[in-house]
Amino acid sequence: MKINFLSLIVAILSLSLISCDEEEAPLQFDTIENSDPENITLNYYCPDLGPIRGYKEYFITATFNAGEIRMKCNNCHRIEIETSFSKPCILEGGGNSLTKSTSEETGIIITLEKDNILNISFADRNSAEYYGLFGKIIAFGKVGGNDEQTIINISRYHR
Repeated sequence: MKINFLSLIVAILSLSLISCDEEEAPLQFDTIENSDPENITLNYYCPDLGPIRGYKEYFITATFNAGEIRMKCNNCHRIEIETSFSKPCILEGGGNSLTKSTSEETGIIITLEKDNILNISFADRNSAEYYGLFGKIIAFGKVGGNDEQTIINISRYHR
């Protein structure tokens, strides 16, 4: 009985140590506006499930309806961004792949305002044409004198 109880304690302790391996993203963002909270959601978590330390990332999920979300970096007054867009396609012979796309194709338009506000707009899309559209923002800036970056993932799906 004592061995089972001890095993349970060791297992709980091990799980708690693994779950502590998430570090806050170097660049922190706050939502300052969301035009459609039912169809545009923002989550913040670490995508790495292993025992290796990982940084939390932002995950925006939106439907194919038009809408907009604005996020302000609260710990860096001047950021730069790099964006990429993709859509899934079916490969000849089967399988899936992501193909590079433009913001016009995905309907995800990203602009940087006042040096630290991200404006992410979603154009209305005919959802029958797509089963998913994706975007990614890498935000760069200086925090505490160090060059840092944070990833913001964007997905558009059917709901």
